Amino acid sequence: FFFQAEDGIRDSVASRGLGDVYKRQGIFLVADGIAAIKKDFLAEMTNIGLYSEEMMPKDKYFVEEYGRKKDLVQHIRWDDEEIKLHPENNVCHLFQTADCMSKLGIDIEGEVTPYNFFFAIKHFNGGKLDSHFWFFKGFAEYLCPKYCFLVDIGTAPQPGSLSTLFAHMEAIPTCGGICGEIEVELSPDLSICTLGYWLILAQFVEYKMSYFLDKAFESFFGFISVLPGAFSGYRWVSISGEPLTQYFKGLNKNNLGAFEGNMYLAEDRIMCLSIINNPLRRDTLTYIPGARAITDAPKTLSILMKQRRRWINGSNFASFFVLSHFPKIWGAQHSIIRKLVLSFLFIYHIFLSILTFLSVGCGYAAFSVFTRYRFPPENWYDLTSVLENIYLITLFLILIWSLCKDINASSLFFGITSIIMGLLLSYMIYATLVYLLWDIGEEKDKNLTNITFWLVVGLIACFVLPVIFNISRIGRYCAFFVGIFMYLFFSPLYMNIFVIFAFCNTHDLSWGNRPPSVKSHEAGVRSQEENKKFNRQRKMENKSFRTHFLVLWIICNVAIGYAITKIARAGKDNYILIFTAYILFVISFKLLFSLIYSIQDWCWCLSCSGMPSFIRGITYLGSPAKPKPMTNVLQVMMDHLPAIEPQEDQWSP
Repeated sequence: FFFQAEDGIRDSVASRGLGDVYKRQGIFLVADGIAAIKKDFLAEMTNIGLYSEEMMPKDKYFVEEYGRKKDLVQHIRWDDEEIKLHPENNVCHLFQTADCMSKLGIDIEGEVTPYNFFFAIKHFNGGKLDSHFWFFKGFAEYLCPKYCFLVDIGTAPQPGSLSTLFAHMEAIPTCGGICGEIEVELSPDLSICTLGYWLILAQFVEYKMSYFLDKAFESFFGFISVLPGAFSGYRWVSISGEPLTQYFKGLNKNNLGAFEGNMYLAEDRIMCLSIINNPLRRDTLTYIPGARAITDAPKTLSILMKQRRRWINGSNFASFFVLSHFPKIWGAQHSIIRKLVLSFLFIYHIFLSILTFLSVGCGYAAFSVFTRYRFPPENWYDLTSVLENIYLITLFLILIWSLCKDINASSLFFGITSIIMGLLLSYMIYATLVYLLWDIGEEKDKNLTNITFWLVVGLIACFVLPVIFNISRIGRYCAFFVGIFMYLFFSPLYMNIFVIFAFCNTHDLSWGNRPPSVKSHEAGVRSQEENKKFNRQRKMENKSFRTHFLVLWIICNVAIGYAITKIARAGKDNYILIFTAYILFVISFKLLFSLIYSIQDWCWCLSCSGMPSFIRGITYLGSPAKPKPMTNVLQVMMDHLPAIEPQEDQWSP
C-alpha cells in the first residue's frame, strides 16, 4: 500500500513534476514488541531480507529465553552513552535492505532506484508513543530529514495520496504539518445481523463528515487542532525542538497528574499548538481533500468505547490546555492578519468547548422541549412524561454502570442502552417534524415555530451541503447514504454514552490496549515496596480527581438541562431563542468556512486538470548516491545505523 500511495513520487515518468525525490527516501517500519509479532509476518520479512532470526543477539543484552522481561532487565547494564539513548529499559533490533520491491511483486517500468527500507523491532512493548519516540528522536534526528510522514500499520494510503501531501509541503514552505482524509474500511466479514456491522456504517459517515466539515473548517484558518497520527506528515524543522518535547511528555505518566495525564492522551493536539505557537516560525497546518487512506475501525462496541474514552478525555483536557495557551500565538512570526484570524478561531473554540461540555444536559433539554411542544402530557395520557423519565433513568444507569462495571463485560448493556437512546431520538425527530408540518393552517406560536424551523434547517444543512460539495469524494455512495441513518440513530451513543463513560473513567490514563512491558528509569531507581506505595498513592490521587471532575460535570449538565426545560415549560420563548441562536452560531460558522475551503479546493483542481496548481514550478536538490542493494544490517544501538551518508534536508523518512 505504501508503494502504491506514493506512485507520483516513485515513478519519474508519471510523477507529474515531482522529479526524482524517491531516491532520497527512507522507510521505517517500527514494531512495538517482538513477542506480539506473528511468526508468518516474520517469515515474510525474512523472505524480503528484512529479518533474520539467526542474527538476533543473546550475548550482551539478552539471555537464552529473551522473551521473558525479568531475565532481560536483570542482564541489562547501560553505560553512560547508552542511557542517553534509552529513557526506557528497552532495546531496538534494526534490519535494513535497499531492494525489496521486486520480492514484494511490485512491477515498475524503467530503472528505479531501490528504497532504503528499515525494519525496527522494539524488544518490549512500550506503546505507540514510545514507537514514535524511537522514530523521531532516534532515526529522524540522526538523518535530519526534510519531511516525516506517519502511517499506522492498520492504515492503507490510497494511490497518489502520499505524493499529494508531499507536493503541497514542497510548494508551501510555511506548511508545518499536513494530513489527508482517513476513510473507514467496510469489512465484508461482518454479518448484517450484528451490531458491529451498523457501527461500522455509522463510523464510515462519522469519519467522512468530520473531514468534510471539521477539518475543512479548521484548514481554512490554517490551524488543524489535531493531525491524525494514522496518516499525516510534518516538516522536520517545524517539529524539532519544543514541539517534540511537548509531544513526548506523556511517555512517563508517573510524573503527570490526572489532568496532564488525560491531556497527553491527545499529545498530537499539544504538538499542533506548539507548531503554530513557535516563536521562530510562521507555520500553518493543512488538510488536503482527496488524499485518502483506508483504516480498520473498531468492530465491537467495547473496543469502540475504549477508543472514544481516550479520544474524548484527551481532546477535552487538551482543549482546555490549548485555549489557555492560545495567546502565545501573538509571539509567533505570523502576520498580524493571521494572528487576528487565529485568535477569532480560538474564541470560537471556546464557545464550541462549552457546548461540548454541556452536551448531555442540552440533549435531554432538546428532547423534552421538542416532544412536549407537539405532544403535551395532558393531551397524550402523559406519554411524554413517561418517555422523559425513561430518558433520565437510562442516563442514570449508564452513569452507574460506567463507574462500577468493567467495559469488557458490558457490551450487552451498552448495546441495549444505545438502541433505547436511538429510539428516543427517533421519537424526538418525529415529534419535531410533526410540529413543523402538522396542519399548516393551525394557529401556532410564530416565534417558537421560527426557532424550531431554523434549528432544523441548520442541522440538515450540516449534513447536506458538505455532502454536495464533496460528492465525488464519498466513494461508496450506498454505504454512505445508509450510514447516514445509522449515524443519526446512534448519535445519542456518541453524545451521551461515550461522554458519560469517558468522564467516569478520567482516572484511567492508559491507552486501553496492551499495557507497556518496560519500566521507566524513575521506577527502576525505587525499591519494589516504594513502587507499590507510589502506585497506590497515584491511583488514589487520580480517583480523587475523577470524583471532583465528575461531580462538577454532573452539576453543570443537570443545571443546564433543568434551566432550559423549566424556561420552556414556563412559556418564556425569548430565552429559548437565545439558546437556539447560540447553537445556530456554532453550526453555521463552521458550515460557512468549511464550504468556502471546499470551493477553494475545487477551484485548484479545475485550474490544473485534477492536480492542485501549487505543484507547478517545484525545484529539487541533488540526490545522494544510489544505495547498495540487498544489504542486511542488524544494529542494537541507534548510533550504529547503516553507513549511508545522510544529507540534511534530503531524506524523507
